[in-house]
Amino acid sequence: MTAVTLTVNGAERSLDVEPRTLLVHALR
Repeated sequence: MTAVTLTVNGAERSLDVEPRTLLVHALR
């Protein structure tokens, strides 16, 4: 798994995704 941290509307979100996961699918 790969850890991804995003800032969405000022809120920080962390999630673990598989390396083959497309960003658009991770954001759902």
